[in-house]
Amino acid sequence: MRSSNLTESLFINGAGVNINLGVIYKPIDYLNLGFNFQSPTLYSLNEEYEAGVVADFGGFYFEPEDLTLGREEAVTNFIISNYGLNTPLKIGGGATFFYWEKWLYLR
Repeated sequence: MRSSNLTESLFINGAGVNINLGVIYKPIDYLNLGFNFQSPTLYSLNEEYEAGVVADFGGFYFEPEDLTLGREEAVTNFIISNYGLNTPLKIGGGATFFYWEKWLYLR
């Protein structure tokens, strides 16, 4: 084989949407409580793909089939795919405790 060339083209576009909410609550001076909510992310994706290959065998003689190979080309069909993806809902929380001692206020 003298040369070969493979060409692939992949194009993906899409969009996604979700909602994130968070709150910090301070029930007393030295305690913070935090809560957060993340809705599932809904993605919609579009994909386009095609490929092709060119091979130059330079007149190679293939004796078992009595065939002389020159320049050969092959291409795929143009493939269009549409799909969606959903991520899970997330809920979280946390707490912070502030411990103050008199030595923190030393001058």
